[in-house]
Amino acid sequence: AQNDLAAARKAYSSYVEYGRTARVRHQLEDRLAALNQKELALAAKQEVANESRLASVPGSPTTIAVLPLQFSGSDTTLRPLGRGLAELLTTDLARSPKLTVVERERMQALLDEMKLQQSGATDETSGVRAGRMLQAGRLIAGGITQTGNDIRVDAPIVNVSDAQVVATPSDTRTLDQLFTLEKNVAFNIFSSLNITLTTAERDAIELRPTKSLAAFLAYSRGLTFQDEGRFDDASRLFDQALRLDPGFSAAAQRQQQTQAAAQGQQVTTASVETGLRGT
Repeated sequence: AQNDLAAARKAYSSYVEYGRTARVRHQLEDRLAALNQKELALAAKQEVANESRLASVPGSPTTIAVLPLQFSGSDTTLRPLGRGLAELLTTDLARSPKLTVVERERMQALLDEMKLQQSGATDETSGVRAGRMLQAGRLIAGGITQTGNDIRVDAPIVNVSDAQVVATPSDTRTLDQLFTLEKNVAFNIFSSLNITLTTAERDAIELRPTKSLAAFLAYSRGLTFQDEGRFDDASRLFDQALRLDPGFSAAAQRQQQTQAAAQGQQVTTASVETGLRGT
C-alpha cells in the first residue's frame, strides 16, 4: 500500500519459502503475480519521470523492442493478431543471444503510462520515445494489412537515435499460412540486422506455437485483455486457446499467469488472516 514493492516482494516470498500454511502460500504466490503488474507500472512511471536523463544515453544497437502491430482490414476479428504476432516476433528475436529483446509487458506498461501523461503523439513517435527510455537501439514498429484472404506484415526497423527506418522486412501470405508469414518476417529481420543464426537457433525459430489458427486468435485476444489489466477475461481466453489446442504451451503459461494475477488482486489482510486462523 505504501508502494514499497521491493519490501512487499521480499515479505511475500519469505512466507512462500518458510510458511507452513499451504492456503496462505497459495494466496501469496498469487499476490506475487499481481505484484508483478504493479512493479511494471511503477517502473514505467519512474521511466517517464526520468525521460530526459534516460533518453540522453544512446541505446545499444543490439537491444531491440517490438511494438504491437497496427491492423488494417475489413475483418476486425483479426485485429488482436497485432498483439499475437508482436509476441511471436519478440519470442523469435530472443532466440539469438546476439540480441537483447525488451519484454512485451515492459514495453506495454511504458506505452500505457505515456498515454496517461500526454496524448496526441503518433504510435511511431510514442514508440521511439519509449525505445529511448528503455535504452533500445532498434525498434520494430510495423503493421498488418488484410486484403481478402491475404495477410501482409510490414516490420520496419527503426533506429531509435534518429527515428530513421533502416529496413522494412515484409511478407504476404494467405491467412492459413500466418505462422509461415511470421517466421519469414523474423528471418528477414535477422538478415537485415546482419545476424547469422546457428542451425539450432533457426530450428527453434521454426517451431510453430500451435497448429490451430482459432487457438492463436483466442490467445491474441487474451494478450489484449491482459494488457488492459482484465485478467479474468484474459485467463478465460487463454483457457479457450488451450481447449482448442491442449499442446499450446504459451497459452498454458499465460493462463496460469493471468489466473494468478486475478486471484492475487483479491488477496487482502482479512483473507490472509482467515487463511491463518486455527493454524
